[in-house]
Amino acid sequence: MGRLEFRVFGDDLGNSRATLRQGYRVRGHEMRDDLYLLGGDPALVFKLRGASALDLKRHVARDAAFDRWEAVGCVTLPATGADLAATFTGLPPFDPARGHDAEAVVAAFVHAGHRAIPVRKERTQYEADGCLAEITRVSAGPGVTSWTVAIEGEDKAALEDLRQRLGLTAFQNVSYPQWLGALTQRERH
Repeated sequence: MGRLEFRVFGDDLGNSRATLRQGYRVRGHEMRDDLYLLGGDPALVFKLRGASALDLKRHVARDAAFDRWEAVGCVTLPATGADLAATFTGLPPFDPARGHDAEAVVAAFVHAGHRAIPVRKERTQYEADGCLAEITRVSAGPGVTSWTVAIEGEDKAALEDLRQRLGLTAFQNVSYPQWLGALTQRERH
């Protein structure tokens, strides 16, 4: 079935961030670089994690205010085309016998018409009433930075309660692919 997620982006989101910081236990903090490979089927979101693994999440459905996402799989690179094809659907063509490193994977996606968008994330995760919540400072290219607050879990009622406590009910749910797509549309005009 996948997990439910609600995510917002904004320049500040200060009240929601303060509520998380003051009211919930930190689960972890990380800094990482991802490369989103956007194109093809919009329900399939390929992401290169730290130039060492290819990850795929699939958008399953919209459930009220939440998106339902399923983790399809993650393959450590380099990997053969056969290993990639055994884990993922919606891939560009890869030689099944040959090993493919991160550079070759990105080149294949770009050649197939995908956009490769680098995203740097500084993320703090919180345990929040049976849900996972996060505050992330995100950068997607020169001069493009934003905050994002997200909540995720399996219990829709608990997520809705948390969404209300964080003051997020007036916001629209926006996934990373939607946010990045809007940025690239703005750059084109």
